[in-house]
Formats: sequence, C-alpha cells, structure tokens
Amino acid sequence: MNKLSVVLLLGCLLTVPAPAQQGGQGQQAPPTVAGLVRNLYMGVKNNIVRSGEKMPEEFYGLRPGSQEEVRTFGQHLAHVANYNYLWCSQAGAKRTPMPEPI
Repeated sequence: MNKLSVVLLLGCLLTVPAPAQQGGQGQQAPPTVAGLVRNLYMGVKNNIVRSGEKMPEEFYGLRPGSQEEVRTFGQHLAHVANYNYLWCSQAGAKRTPMPEPI
C-alpha cells in the first residue's frame, strides 16, 4: 500500500507543472511588422558592432584590395553609421547634421 501511495503522489506532482507551462505559451502576443523590423535591425546592428569590436584598431585603415577607391574597414563602419543616422533622422522628421554621405 505504501508503494502505491508514493507512486500516486509522484504522478500527481509531475502533472501539476505541465498545465502551468502550457498556459504561458497560449498568451504570447502575435508577431507584428514593427517587431519584425526591430528584430532585423537589432540583428544587423549586433553584427556590425561585434565586427567593429573584433577588429584590432590598427587594422581599421585596411583596404580589401589595392584600389584606392575601395573603402577601408573604418570607412565602411562610418558609412553604415552615417546612413543609419540619416534614415532614423528622416523617419523622425529631423534634419541630419551630416548632409553629405561618406
């Protein structure tokens, strides 16, 4: 009789957390376009920031080729930052302080 009581008690304890975990999943907010755009932006931003952090400072002037018209690594980062600032200022109907793109 004691073994049966222990088995029933363990069975009850294992089934209690299952409905609690399933209840949280059904109340999740549906995805929105704004959420998708925010996630895409944050993913790209993280990639750019991490690449800038991984590159040693002495290589920011490195060009991928011998052509002078090709941007250096630092110029690529400045170009991306400039255009992000430009697009965000346009979205907020503000004037950008750097009118000429890099």
